Amino acid sequence: MNRSLLDTIIPTCRAVTALALCAALLLPAAATAAVYEFKLYGMDCEACEPKAVKLFESVDGVANPVVKFAESGGSFEGPDAIDRDALKQALAIGGYELLFPGETLILPLTEAERTGLDIQTISTGEKVNVKKHMPEGKITIVDYYADWCKPCKILTPKIERLLLEDDRLVIRKVDLVDWKSDASKQATKDFQISGLPFVRIFGPDGKLLGEVKGNYIDKVREVIARADAKGAKS
Repeated sequence: MNRSLLDTIIPTCRAVTALALCAALLLPAAATAAVYEFKLYGMDCEACEPKAVKLFESVDGVANPVVKFAESGGSFEGPDAIDRDALKQALAIGGYELLFPGETLILPLTEAERTGLDIQTISTGEKVNVKKHMPEGKITIVDYYADWCKPCKILTPKIERLLLEDDRLVIRKVDLVDWKSDASKQATKDFQISGLPFVRIFGPDGKLLGEVKGNYIDKVREVIARADAKGAKS
């Protein structure tokens, strides 16, 4: 090979190699992929699987989520530093409870724990005037539910346990029974209820503090806290 040609090719090759090395060093290291297993509660049937998968996919970093109704769980891939709280919040939109290994569901109150707490069912499908069942000076949580609603069975124990922490709280439960009941028609007409779980919270003065749709106990706490903020201003 011509000497002058070699003198041109060799430096060029060295320059290309150096550039490739620099580029590799400057590129961020790929995030380590991990496989996460989980339990998912609140699904009613296999038709919930694609809905849950979409909720997983809405969170950054989640890949290849698999949800199995029969196993109340599944798996997904993601980085080591996956935001578990963001995942839980995303799944709560559908009323689901996402649990990772080592985590457990909140259990319903025992009979002993329930003793002395003000929890009453004020309707089983009938139209009801909630305000007539709200004790003066208390924060009233109105829990709209149905026996067939699995997400309700997850949220209700969390709500009831709030009464163990705060003696200002009372619960009034409205069993919608089904979407054709008078209670359902009333709730749909009066405040456009469109799904369960659904909670309305009233302050000590009987005025509405807020509403919470879905399995969001943190949001329930936030609405209750408005009573303190309101009291501080008055």
